[in-house]
Amino acid sequence: MHRILFEVGGNPVYTYGVLMAVGIIVGVGLTWFLARKQNRYSDEVVDFALWAVVFGIIGARLSYVIPRWDLYSANPMDLFAIWQGGLTIQGGLIGGLLAGIIYTKIKGIKFWYFADLFAPGMLLGQAMGRLGCYFNGCSFGVPTDSSWGIVFPKGTDAFAIFGAQALVPTQMFEFVWDIAILVLILVIWQRRRFDGFAFLLYAALWMIGTAVIRFWRGDLAVDVSGITGGQAVGFLVGGLAVVLFVVMWRMAAQGKLAPATMAAPPGGDEVARDKAPSSRKKAPKKPRRK
Repeated sequence: MHRILFEVGGNPVYTYGVLMAVGIIVGVGLTWFLARKQNRYSDEVVDFALWAVVFGIIGARLSYVIPRWDLYSANPMDLFAIWQGGLTIQGGLIGGLLAGIIYTKIKGIKFWYFADLFAPGMLLGQAMGRLGCYFNGCSFGVPTDSSWGIVFPKGTDAFAIFGAQALVPTQMFEFVWDIAILVLILVIWQRRRFDGFAFLLYAALWMIGTAVIRFWRGDLAVDVSGITGGQAVGFLVGGLAVVLFVVMWRMAAQGKLAPATMAAPPGGDEVARDKAPSSRKKAPKKPRRK
């Protein structure tokens, strides 16, 4: 397990940062591939990628720093040291979701279908991020006597708190969960009942699943209710996603909601096909003089 992958000019390059970068690239790449296959919004996916990355990183960093402001207020420059860790996936999702709402509103494109396109790529990116957490020794679990416990090396947050004790590899639990949801969504993609189907399924399964996994986390403080703030958010948002999913499913079954947007025929402008055709009539041709 190597927290520092290599050095450039004496400056360490962290495995966490490399895997986060790889996660962004493969996540956007999968989304672009899916958009190209659907023949819809492939250009918009590339255009929006920068929005998603910027808003996502800001949201992920703020959600990590704010509860720990007493640690960062003494060293403000550490606020920008994201390559060393300190990003929350939930905060990143909120930031990316906000960016998506703004972007689709500006461009006048379908928000729910756009969100569906990004769901698989987000899961792949999150899975790579959790691998980064594993090598970084953050987001670790509680001590365990089981054979699959992991002893993190010196220099990691896990070792600073628990020393050479074997810990539950909660990072890998989340990695496996991310990949499982990703496979499920790709398998049922053509069976979506309505726009937003894939995104809401992802939000419900991921939020509730990670909230459950957090019961084995060893780096989080619980409140008087016995759960962490992140768990409360996960169960709440996941529950809302389930409710919205069921409501939209019933509306689709009753014909009150349009069917899911599927692949467009080849050729022509991708976005233009999703908009209502123009109602302007062509001017009549002038008769030719003999």
